[in-house]
Amino acid sequence: MLQTVDNKETSLTKTNTEMQTKAIQAQAAVFMAKQFPRDLHTADSKITNICKSKSLANIALYSYSRGNQIVSGASIRLAETIAQNIGNFQSGATILERGKGWTKVESWAWDVENNNFASRVFVVDHVRETKKSNTGKIELTSERDITELILNMAARRRRACILELVPFYITENAVAECKKTLSKEFSESPQEQIKKILIKFSEIGVTKKMIDNYLKHDIELINEEEIINLRGIYNAISSGTKSREDYFVFEETKTSKLNNAIAAEIIEVSHAN
Repeated sequence: MLQTVDNKETSLTKTNTEMQTKAIQAQAAVFMAKQFPRDLHTADSKITNICKSKSLANIALYSYSRGNQIVSGASIRLAETIAQNIGNFQSGATILERGKGWTKVESWAWDVENNNFASRVFVVDHVRETKKSNTGKIELTSERDITELILNMAARRRRACILELVPFYITENAVAECKKTLSKEFSESPQEQIKKILIKFSEIGVTKKMIDNYLKHDIELINEEEIINLRGIYNAISSGTKSREDYFVFEETKTSKLNNAIAAEIIEVSHAN
């Protein structure tokens, strides 16, 4: 019993020491940020210059619906790039608590120079949504799968925290520059662009027919803006920000149609009784 008490006291002392160390580190970071303030004009130029990279531009945007329009926003990768280059800025994710089948996480961003803080606290259930299960979910037991899920969910919230604190015009300039970078590829063969799109979407279970239905025309007639939007949609789905069903209609299989028909008959019989 005494040993247990000693362990608790030791653990408590360790926690207090860690908190004091973090507080000292935070004070030092704020002091240094005040001594060496960022130059937003220089940071903006540096970030837009980085956005001229095709490798970044390809993963920098994600597309989402706003009313009847599809608009592009900064992906987590672009948000991370902005945070790394704006100066006096930190972001990350911290596991707060873990239980059986769930993990409580905090994603955060800190503008050290202005001492502004943004965070999102959320609970990640250790399950993956799927249509292959009767419940629509599969319980994750592999630590690797659980970690991947947590990182994915944390990244989405961290993106929101970063963009909440970064000046709006810097994000908008970065998005615009990435679009310019992508548009330069259209000097290449349109057929090659279409081929790349179809290959990428096939990897996440989206067919040409689904894309045609989304575009409301054959992909062979695609224009520059639609290609950029499709890339953004792919980034949104592959990063977990959005699901395939947010954009594409999945036709029911014969099995699901049969199950629906059987369910309808059961309901009909129960009403009759």
